[in-house]
Amino acid sequence: MRKSNIALYLRKLRPDGLEALMRNVVAKMTGNATFATPVVKLVDITAKADALELAIEAATGGSRQSKLLRNDLVAESRVMLTAQADYVRGICNGDPTLLDSSGFPLARPIAPLPPPAPPVGLEVTRTTVAGVLKVRWRKDRGALLYYLEMLVEGSTEWTRIRSTSRVKHEITGLITGTEYSFRVQVTTATGVSPMSETVTAKAA
Repeated sequence: MRKSNIALYLRKLRPDGLEALMRNVVAKMTGNATFATPVVKLVDITAKADALELAIEAATGGSRQSKLLRNDLVAESRVMLTAQADYVRGICNGDPTLLDSSGFPLARPIAPLPPPAPPVGLEVTRTTVAGVLKVRWRKDRGALLYYLEMLVEGSTEWTRIRSTSRVKHEITGLITGTEYSFRVQVTTATGVSPMSETVTAKAA
């Protein structure tokens, strides 16, 4: 099961949104056996929500002092909710059903990124030097490492001959007149690609 998390964007909430969130948390956690020992007592959250509700009403068209009081209560409410959310996360260990029962909103799940596409532009070139082939391919943006594999004529087993960040290589020690096939794959932050197309050439 994929783990979930709480979406706690408290600074984006208006004061009345914070009050509503506190009341929802209290309503959902009251009598909820999963949260038997909340780090912030539910009665304290209710008291803070009541105070914030009054402060919001007083600050609407009110004095500068009433708005400062409302802002202080907003800051205190954020601290309180953050502490309670951390407690909920620790209890639930990513379980979406348990997290949802706390009254906190769930974060939208992030879809995993697909693995990278195979490298393209793979070329193998004969040289004038006996037993040497040159291999290159197009550089991938975000590439961390490339795996270059070789297959010798008459064999069915591919061998990894390079783990590298470079895209140009000189392969030496080959047997003149023997065909060699090459393929490459790339690893990025999102995973490992499928193998590229295969290219083949005879060593000079």
